[in-house]
Amino acid sequence: TGAGWHIAVLDTGIRKSHQFFSGKSIVEACYALGADGTGGAGNCPNGRSTQTGSGSAAHHPSRYEGYDHGTHVAGIAAGNYGSLAGVAKNAGIIAVQIFSTFSGSDCGDSGGDCVRTWDSDQLAGLDYIYSIRGSYNIASVNMSLGGGLFGSPCDGESRKAAIDNLRAAGIATVIATGNDGECTGISAPACISSSVAVGSSTDSDGESDFNNWHPTLQKLFAPGSSIRSATGDSDSSYASWNGTSMATPHVAG
Repeated sequence: TGAGWHIAVLDTGIRKSHQFFSGKSIVEACYALGADGTGGAGNCPNGRSTQTGSGSAAHHPSRYEGYDHGTHVAGIAAGNYGSLAGVAKNAGIIAVQIFSTFSGSDCGDSGGDCVRTWDSDQLAGLDYIYSIRGSYNIASVNMSLGGGLFGSPCDGESRKAAIDNLRAAGIATVIATGNDGECTGISAPACISSSVAVGSSTDSDGESDFNNWHPTLQKLFAPGSSIRSATGDSDSSYASWNGTSMATPHVAG
């Protein structure tokens, strides 16, 4: 059940008041440089680029596309309420908010408001998990994020050393392969050889049509099609989503 362990979720934060997380140990931190990437106008709840402690992993307002992604992901890994439960239903959660808010062309075709993450904030989140490894039993780090397409190991990535440090400490870094429907490569940072790259399968054990796959870089398949978990709309809201983002926390859990 995951009792006595924590799963770290580096994502868009968490709605910790949601019923799916009732009674759980939830540790919070934030690393969010903001849209300009300099930290001058940081996107943590305190208005700065770093924050730890209660409330620091609160998600951004709902007008930002993807704002509650982390809540859905954390629920798959460790949620528990009524007849619905995540994989490790009694595990605690270390929620690290690593996304900043963007608008317009930075949000792609939508041209609206969205959340995006800097590599440097991801690295800061990984380093934070390593720094607290002596205070919590941490089983894994979940990174349901990524970009680009790579057909060979991307071990020149800035995040490689942090993932290696966590691996040496017995903490797996589990990363989504991406959702472009490619069969010759996966996204970064999942392409880092020391990570656990996870692609998406269906309930009938087929490959989800959106999955990025590579014969050696992808390590595992896990369910990622029509996965029901908590959302940020209210303390009792749920929805079924598709993505390698949903497959990854099955493995982290």
